[in-house]
Amino acid sequence: MGISTGCCSLGDKYCHPEYPQENQTESTNQKLSDKPTELEVSKLYVATFNRAPDSEGLNYWKNISNLNIEEISKSFFDQNETKKIYPDSISNREFITATYKNLFNREPDLDGLEYWEKDLNNETYSKDVFIQTLINGAKGDDASILENKASAGVSFANANINDSNLSFSIIEDITADKSSLISAKDKILGYNK
Repeated sequence: MGISTGCCSLGDKYCHPEYPQENQTESTNQKLSDKPTELEVSKLYVATFNRAPDSEGLNYWKNISNLNIEEISKSFFDQNETKKIYPDSISNREFITATYKNLFNREPDLDGLEYWEKDLNNETYSKDVFIQTLINGAKGDDASILENKASAGVSFANANINDSNLSFSIIEDITADKSSLISAKDKILGYNK
């Protein structure tokens, strides 16, 4: 078992920001935007890390960080786990392809790949905005796959399982078919018995 050290690394198994950011108004001490849902945070884990969130990480980002989903997405790119998965040497094309595979189990079509590559190369979008845009724009089977993966991720986190291998394998067989989600949830229930 790893120890929570303030980073998103699988060795530590917990995902907490290294540099927490606050988004409050000074005069009212109120949050500028809404807290994310468990499903939204799980989608970011799937997109960025290709794994289910752990319990402490999901709880941190949803309830303690005081960040909205866009800020969490941005913060993910400050994490050691992200830097290990996507080092500076990785091309935007490789990053886009990996994100599509993480989210939708497929490579991007050529037009989409070229569109996003151009925008990332020109810094029209940052990688965190790209991920959020891809998540929010999912349609059809892509949306179903993403919803199923994120739902399995929430179930995994809520089961308090600290098995980093299972955090990956629990979503790898998820498809647009609801039966794949049911199978993943059965695997989670079976793990705790």
